[in-house]
Amino acid sequence: DGTIRCRHGSIECEANKLQSCVLEYAEMKHALAFIICFERSLLRNTGDIKSRQLNTVP
Repeated sequence: DGTIRCRHGSIECEANKLQSCVLEYAEMKHALAFIICFERSLLRNTGDIKSRQLNTVP
């Protein structure tokens, strides 16, 4: 139905919108390569953020 569902906050919602747009307008092989790269980048950054949060002294 075209509805973007976001269960984990606004960052996930924006990422879902971006990926949907890429799937709509790019050739499939390029879209999938982008999404794989994008998801890996998010995972690396999420790990960095979590690590910094755990090592922060209040």
